Amino acid sequence: MSSSSRRLSQVAAATGGVGIGQTVEVQGSHGVVRFSGTTDFASGRWFGIELEGPQGKNDGSVQGKRYFECAANHGVFVRMSQIKILGSSGVASAEGIPRPRATIHGAEIQQAEQPKLRPPSRGTMGGDALARTARRASALPPGSASGIATPSISRLSAPFGQRIAGSQLPGASPAGVRRSSGAQQQQQLAMRRSTLSGTSRSGSRQALSSGSSEVSASRPMSREQQPIHAGTGLHEAAAIVDDNDKGESEDEKAEEEAAPRTPYRPSLSMDEVPSIESPTSEAQTVSIKQYEELRVKYRFLEQKRSEDRQRLQNADKVQAEAEQALRVRNKLAARMAAQQNETRELKQQLKDSTAAREAMEAKYADSQEMMEMLSVDKEMAEERAETLAQETEALREQLAEANTDLDVLREGGAPGEPMEAAQLQRQNERLKEALVRLRDVTTESEGQLSLRVKQLEREAQAATELAEEGGALRERLAGAEAQIDDLKERLDDALGAEEMIEALTERNLELSRVNEEQQAALENMEALCEVNNEMDETRAEEVQGLRADIERLNATLRERDRRVDALEEAVVDYQFNISQYRDLVAALQADVQRLREREQTQASEAASISSHTQEMLSQNLQLRSSVMKTKAKAVDLELRRLDAEQAVERLTLTEPFLPDHFRSEGAALAALLALKRLAAKAEILCSQLEQPDAPETLSDSFVAAADVRALLARCSAHAALLVGFMSSCGDAEFLRLAALLHDAQPIERRLNGLIDLVRSEELRTVDALPEVRRLATQLCALTDAHVPAKAELPVPRLDAAAASLAFGVDVQLANLCYTEQLLVSTSVFTPEDRQRIESGVLGPLVSTINGCRDAKGAAVKLLRRARELHASGFVASSRAQEQAAQIQQAGDALGEYTMRVRVVVQDHLAAATAEEDAQPASLERLLQDLASITQDIFGANDASPLGLGLRASQQLAKQLAELLALLGDDREATKGPAIEAPWIRRAAQFKASLVQNTDVQRRTEALNEEIISLARELKLRDQTIQEHNVRAEMHEKRTDTMRKQSEHVAELKKLLDTARTKEHTYEEAIESLQSEMDSLEAEARKLRQANEAAAKAAAAGGFLSGSNGSGSPIPTDLLGLRNKIGTLQDSVAYLRKENAHLRAKYMYKEELALLRQTSLPVHTAANKEVGEVVREAKVVAREACRLAAMPKLVKLGAQDRHAAWQPLSSHPQFELYRQQTLAQTLKHRAERVQQRLRSIRQFPALATSGTSIVSAV
Repeated sequence: MSSSSRRLSQVAAATGGVGIGQTVEVQGSHGVVRFSGTTDFASGRWFGIELEGPQGKNDGSVQGKRYFECAANHGVFVRMSQIKILGSSGVASAEGIPRPRATIHGAEIQQAEQPKLRPPSRGTMGGDALARTARRASALPPGSASGIATPSISRLSAPFGQRIAGSQLPGASPAGVRRSSGAQQQQQLAMRRSTLSGTSRSGSRQALSSGSSEVSASRPMSREQQPIHAGTGLHEAAAIVDDNDKGESEDEKAEEEAAPRTPYRPSLSMDEVPSIESPTSEAQTVSIKQYEELRVKYRFLEQKRSEDRQRLQNADKVQAEAEQALRVRNKLAARMAAQQNETRELKQQLKDSTAAREAMEAKYADSQEMMEMLSVDKEMAEERAETLAQETEALREQLAEANTDLDVLREGGAPGEPMEAAQLQRQNERLKEALVRLRDVTTESEGQLSLRVKQLEREAQAATELAEEGGALRERLAGAEAQIDDLKERLDDALGAEEMIEALTERNLELSRVNEEQQAALENMEALCEVNNEMDETRAEEVQGLRADIERLNATLRERDRRVDALEEAVVDYQFNISQYRDLVAALQADVQRLREREQTQASEAASISSHTQEMLSQNLQLRSSVMKTKAKAVDLELRRLDAEQAVERLTLTEPFLPDHFRSEGAALAALLALKRLAAKAEILCSQLEQPDAPETLSDSFVAAADVRALLARCSAHAALLVGFMSSCGDAEFLRLAALLHDAQPIERRLNGLIDLVRSEELRTVDALPEVRRLATQLCALTDAHVPAKAELPVPRLDAAAASLAFGVDVQLANLCYTEQLLVSTSVFTPEDRQRIESGVLGPLVSTINGCRDAKGAAVKLLRRARELHASGFVASSRAQEQAAQIQQAGDALGEYTMRVRVVVQDHLAAATAEEDAQPASLERLLQDLASITQDIFGANDASPLGLGLRASQQLAKQLAELLALLGDDREATKGPAIEAPWIRRAAQFKASLVQNTDVQRRTEALNEEIISLARELKLRDQTIQEHNVRAEMHEKRTDTMRKQSEHVAELKKLLDTARTKEHTYEEAIESLQSEMDSLEAEARKLRQANEAAAKAAAAGGFLSGSNGSGSPIPTDLLGLRNKIGTLQDSVAYLRKENAHLRAKYMYKEELALLRQTSLPVHTAANKEVGEVVREAKVVAREACRLAAMPKLVKLGAQDRHAAWQPLSSHPQFELYRQQTLAQTLKHRAERVQQRLRSIRQFPALATSGTSIVSAV
């Protein structure tokens, strides 16, 4: 504290106030005033006190604002009425009562400052003041005297007499001192005259020399204690020296004014007369000591100055290093920005390379799948080839059989019936036509196959090129991977550079701090240097003053030598006075003993009275403080009430000026505010019902209070969930949720009733529990009805889960503790059952309670963390939310389990104690009920009755700890999206609808037209880009198709060779059949001629019976021929079917490849429609090919009326009708497919392909 601030505090203390830096007593503890004035946390004037011990309440700051600096728990803020001012500030009372010297160091300096405020008390002056006045006593005239009416020599005895008087009798008056000293002088004088004849001059000189040495030593001692033992800085030491000099000059003036008024009394006692010797050498020694001390101080300051110079040099070096670090930091920041840009580009390249790599992997996977399909097709083709070979062998066997039958027919041929011969001829002609068509189809298929082979060769060449391109892409992929590795290394280097920048920044800040400290130390050293210069000047002045004092002391000693002779004559009088004084002392000692006993009695009574007085005063201060706080709170409440009334009145006055939109939105806003009030009031009730310490004896009300708090927390969570949904929903939903106001009003009235009961302390939790449960159920139903399950409300849901877990654990603990108390305190069980309960039930129950306590700590931390995330605007991850929901379900199950266990135990004990002459309760039935509860809740049982509950509590605590660790990870929390409230959007819409400025409308229209044109251009550009993308995708798919087809080339070649082999075999079979047909036709002609001849012979008559008898074998041969011809027809039909199947297979593959090439993935709906059209076209083409490849010959000649009955399905007309109907149906289906293909305008290639397919059909 500087001298100016010390003077201000002294003036404030003198005028009755409390100054900064003053030592005071607060609540039994000493402290120093560090702050005085108004604060933000309360009205009125407050004083900040830094206490000596940790009995405070803060560190100088309240509610985040710092008022002064001090250690933790050392600061306290009090009113003026609570402060007791101590005398440690150096200011004594004006009545002259001296302050007790508490310490050696501080008292000397504070007493040195007293002459500046008041004149010293001559009767009770301290040792330092007397020491200062003693060295000026020689300058007074012989007739002058001090304030105690003694000669000038009495000033030399002040350190011995008056110091004792001042310390032992602080309330003694100067008059009393004068009277006692006068009586003693008379007795000493009488005794001295009778016993002493004289006193040697030298003895008296020696005695005076010892007294003068003590007097002269008192002044430099006070000077030495001021700068060394005061415990203050050098600035304060310099100020103290100046104050001492000024105080001495004032003391001298006061003594010179008071000296003429004091009469001369020549009586001195022998005890008070000191011997004096020459003080010249002693005074010089004192000045030399002081000079040596000042030289030591000067050398010390010189050393400090050199150290400061070294520190300045170090500070300059540190500053240079800091500037260099700053330049390096700027360069590194520039390089870091470049590195970040390059890293961003490399990340983009890495992303593109990764996408290309994924595309290549997808293509490779498709190729693998196609290879597997081709391998399956190959196996199927091989099986088909084996089947065809077997069928060829069967045909050859049939052909051999037909040749055999033909030979038999040729050998035993005879004229037969002409009708059967004509039918055979027509059948042969049809077979010929079928063979011709078969040859044509075979030729056509061979040409198509040759074209297909050429096409496949071209595709194989393209596939080779694609394979080369794939190799190039693999090389590019390898290069991209190498580049990715390089980018990762560079990214690691960039991260290292960031860490280095952070380290350099921290070092720069540390160097800046060190530089500031060095600057402060430099300023301090400069101040010390100035103080040293001032001390040098002061030392020179003091040397001159000491020399003048030495001269004055020498003159005083000479004068005192002359006065010694007169004093020796007074010794005889002193002896007489001494004898009288001793008698008087003996009488007074008895009086003093009585007075001491009386004083002890009075002191004990005064101590008791003072203690009661202190208690009354402290209670009065506390009462005043509470009254002042109450008044301040009342004023604040009145001001807040006035602000609320003003706000309501302003809203009432503003409503008529608002548009109609506000009235339409008012209900929704009122519902939102009502829900917020519900949440706040539920939290208020929950906090008011909190029980900080559980009672020693639990009851139903304690458990009911925990249930009520959990239900109120659930109500608050549901209301907050509705508020969050209304704050983020759409406009229509916001208006629809205005209906919640009617549901929220009765709930709010019930909560208001509960709050009134809490205010009047009439709330019974047992009676309020059903009503609170109904409120929670109603709010839960409202939430389920109005908040969708898929609504994105991560923050309110997490808060609700955390609050449910935190208060649910309290309910579990209450139930379990109450259950434990019931089991411990009951006496309805037998001793054996009690032992079983203590070993098998109470042990797991206590462990479950400990697990629930662990879960409670974790749940409270989880709730705090969730609210911190909510306050900071962060959102937990979906994994954390799912885990919180699962933990909430587990906590609800455990709460239900503990509640049912408590109810079962309570019911058993109540039933056992209610019955008169009841037998001891059955433990087995209680354990069975507990096992059934465990089975109902957890779906399993355990050997221990409460084993599963114990594991559930431990698992709950573990899961809560894991979830808390998960939420503590900053990576699991993301910044929540900024969601605009619906009322803000509605207000913006209303404001936009009210704008009627024509210029703005004109500009808006122009901008709208410009936007439309830009949108049209953007749409055209997007369409062009889309077309390019489609073309690129088509090329990619064609490339994939070519690659896949190239892989089929070898297998297709094998199939082609097999088909050629089969074709050659079929051609040979057809040629043999043709030759056989020719021979059969020749034989048929012969048979016709024979039949004609037989007919002519029959017409001539005479050979009818003979002809019948001789022609009997002909029908038998004709029947065999018919069978053979039917067999050949079946063979030809089979060959046609095989040929059609082979042709259809190749045609399907070609059309399928075409459809794959022309399919465009524009959007999902178009792809689905195109897929349906393609599937229908395939079905139509397949059926048309089957119909064209397998025609059935129908005989439409006249039928025999006398033939046996045949079903309609076997008639030729029905077969013809069926074939025609099938052809018409296929035609209509093909036309419908064509129409659907024409309707797909954005897929021209696919439409053309589909049209070509249907046209081919």
